[in-house]
Amino acid sequence: MRKLKMIFLAYKALKHFRKVPMKNVKNIFFAARRIKKRKN
Repeated sequence: MRKLKMIFLAYKALKHFRKVPMKNVKNIFFAARRIKKRKN
């Protein structure tokens, strides 16, 4: 369930950052993953 929510948020972010290059989006995604891991 958590993974699904994260994928949904990532999709929303992708939609929002359509103008931003894919490389930047991937970096943001990985940074978010790292932060989540730290919280847990």
